[in-house]
Amino acid sequence: MAAWTGDLTSRGGLGDIVGPALIAFPLTRRLLTTAAAIMSVYLLGSRWLRTSSRNPTDWPSLGFFILGIIAISLVSRIARTTELRADIIRFDDTARRFIADSLDHDGALNLIAHRRQADDPAEYAEKEVDQRGQNAVPGTADVIFLEIDIIDPSNFEGTLDVHGVDVDGHRILRVESPAAPNAIAAILLALRDTTGVIGNGLKGTPSPT
Repeated sequence: MAAWTGDLTSRGGLGDIVGPALIAFPLTRRLLTTAAAIMSVYLLGSRWLRTSSRNPTDWPSLGFFILGIIAISLVSRIARTTELRADIIRFDDTARRFIADSLDHDGALNLIAHRRQADDPAEYAEKEVDQRGQNAVPGTADVIFLEIDIIDPSNFEGTLDVHGVDVDGHRILRVESPAAPNAIAAILLALRDTTGVIGNGLKGTPSPT
């Protein structure tokens, strides 16, 4: 399947037409991938029926073969959404400033995982009060929000770009990733390796959007 979509995006012939469409429109890539999966199942099923009609004793072996292919595909898909898959983590200038200011304030990094909704100051103020009440965060401790926007695993390229955003004084680190828990873990590890401080990932709800 990967080779099939790769041929479509290669230079020359049909690739010069389809390739830019796959890059510009992620939905096109998903539709083509789905079509390839349906075509594969159809071809395997047709092959199975033709062979089984000639020799019914081959039904069990062919059935296990098809089930094995489906199981491998599912395991591969699940593995892609659970692995860290972050070869590079890049913090923009604003994100780095937020982290440096927080360390200068109290020498700690307190991150609140947050699900973005209204994206207004009241939302972040309410979440901060709630988290300070539920977790052992002193009233003077500095906090930074962490939001993960979920993307399709097939569009992920192994790089996490962390962007700093300020919403009326509330500092936010925003990043796109196919798996929120793994992205949070990768960011905490990157902060530990670069600052020497183990970030305190406060209990919250990462963004699924």
